[in-house]
Amino acid sequence: MRKQIERIFIGMDSVHPSVYEVCKFSIQKHLRRDIPISPINKFTVKDYDRKSDVYESTDFSFARFFVPQESNFEGFSMFVDADFIFLEDVSQLFDVHELNTNFAVMCCKHNYYVPRSGMKMDGKVQSSFNRKNWSSLMLFNNEHPKIKTLNTSTINGQSGKFLHQFLYLEDDEIGGIPLNWNWLVGYYAEFPGFKPNAIHYTDGGPWLEKYKDCEYSSIYDTYRKEYEQQSS
Repeated sequence: MRKQIERIFIGMDSVHPSVYEVCKFSIQKHLRRDIPISPINKFTVKDYDRKSDVYESTDFSFARFFVPQESNFEGFSMFVDADFIFLEDVSQLFDVHELNTNFAVMCCKHNYYVPRSGMKMDGKVQSSFNRKNWSSLMLFNNEHPKIKTLNTSTINGQSGKFLHQFLYLEDDEIGGIPLNWNWLVGYYAEFPGFKPNAIHYTDGGPWLEKYKDCEYSSIYDTYRKEYEQQSS
């Protein structure tokens, strides 16, 4: 039987809740089948007990790793940062790149991405590390033995490096998905056959004054207006 994503979790930052709503709207706008979508952050996860530090730039910096536990370690789940706008049906991603049970996690492997600044968004620290931004969009194989090690004590007790760099996995347990599903604004350029399916405003998006005219800002504004019209 073909494997499919059964739940989608979007990291929600309490400082910018509308960004979560617009991201969710962009996913639902294109979905051709019903998939439950939920917010996740350190306030929604009852077992979250990490101490905050300077590198925790959002409320969901580490809560994302609770997705398998929040899914009862069953099936496949998707996590995505809130600062995304989806331009295509995420079901295409699942159809084109069939979920492989040999992989514990599947993600976009940004091998050549290095942040240009030491700060991002609301003046938060922009850390630079190996496998940066791989964890901003993840497809979790919740039943994989290694994923089951992402339990409460591991997530609350291990370092950010251990979690975000997937040090709990072997390299061949991390599957790759096409980079255009995690299009890093300001770092990738379009060319024939390579354009965004999901835009990631990784350094900051149009909801912030500093980035109101960033690349692809008009797309965000369009989706925001559509969401507001639908919600009014």
